[in-house]
Amino acid sequence: MSLVDKVPEDFDYYAFSDQDDEWLDRKLEIAAEKLDIDAVLPELYCGRTKLVDEKNIDLGYSPHFKKNPCFRNALVQSIAGGNTMIFNRATRKIIIKTPVDKDIVSHDWWIYILVSGCGGRVIYDAEPTILYRQHQSNIIGANKSLVARLSRLLGVLDGRYRTWIQMNLEVLSIMDIELTDENKKILDRFVRARQSGLIQRIWLFSKIRLFRQTLFGSLAFLCAIMLNKV
Repeated sequence: MSLVDKVPEDFDYYAFSDQDDEWLDRKLEIAAEKLDIDAVLPELYCGRTKLVDEKNIDLGYSPHFKKNPCFRNALVQSIAGGNTMIFNRATRKIIIKTPVDKDIVSHDWWIYILVSGCGGRVIYDAEPTILYRQHQSNIIGANKSLVARLSRLLGVLDGRYRTWIQMNLEVLSIMDIELTDENKKILDRFVRARQSGLIQRIWLFSKIRLFRQTLFGSLAFLCAIMLNKV
């Protein structure tokens, strides 16, 4: 996040580069073709990755998320790694408003929340443009295996997921940004739902229609709502 603040403000686009990953041919060009250089609103390009190990052996792909990116999804799920992200100047202006003394869960999830919340355009590319290297030193991996999925489910049950949501909401509540009117209502109902008893919580969540991208994620999210772990 500090790097985004330190780079000059007069570039058309910005991209994160993780030094253990490998960009495929035309990565920047492909993103630039999908982004609108004249856009006034925030724009964010992101997408899938091709997974490889330390010796460049193919490990498959990250999950293919097919539902449209939006604030209803962003509040409860991150859909793409920062190493795939390219964004415009308007997005940078929003990112650097993040208070430096507050903790966020991850920069990629946070940027997805900000851009979608402000009515910006999020472009999710199903065609990978990077090789995402999986190795012993990964801080955060691809989260594709059954073990990783079970770990995420345990994270819901032991309260980690609720803690992450709370961290994001606390910073979002003090951000000097303009959410759309619809997203303000979604955020307000989400906050109230998390603080409500079981019946009202289920009713409020049904009204705001938050969602995750996969069937497994949707079932885990439903369990989290019932157990007040969101």
